[in-house]
Amino acid sequence: MSIQTLEDLYTQQLQALFCGETQLCELVTALREAAGHKDLDKIFGDWIEQGLQRRHMLEQILGELGQEVDGTTADPIVSIREASLALIESIPEPDMRDAGLIAAAQRVAHYREAGYRALAPFAVFMKRKHDQHFIENSARESREAGEQLSQLATRTMHRAAAASYQMAG
Repeated sequence: MSIQTLEDLYTQQLQALFCGETQLCELVTALREAAGHKDLDKIFGDWIEQGLQRRHMLEQILGELGQEVDGTTADPIVSIREASLALIESIPEPDMRDAGLIAAAQRVAHYREAGYRALAPFAVFMKRKHDQHFIENSARESREAGEQLSQLATRTMHRAAAASYQMAG
């Protein structure tokens, strides 16, 4: 896609977010399958549901702009996915693995939040109020998800530390 106008750039950024949401849903599904903690399973389940809703909304916005989803891939998500899958396979202890999954999920939350925050000024400038509301809500939800994970990480790391001391001792 040749970018000639602000709308072209906006569309390209929407396409990148759609791709990112698609890849994040796939990644979080894998993380969810490896999670041992019920709270982590719930958080990941909520993320998948939100991601599917966001994909639908992004597809709708692209349609309003006369665009179809192009299906490109986001390299940062591919890297996070590969690192996360390797992590899952390398940590047998459930609480320690959950601590690693939380770290991977926090990277995802920050990447997602940054994508939406970067797009918000475009919607404002282009006077796309409906898009702006969706984008700002998505950024806020991503930030809140990261905060939720931070709280869970503290509890999980205490259990992981206890397990690693037992394994070492």
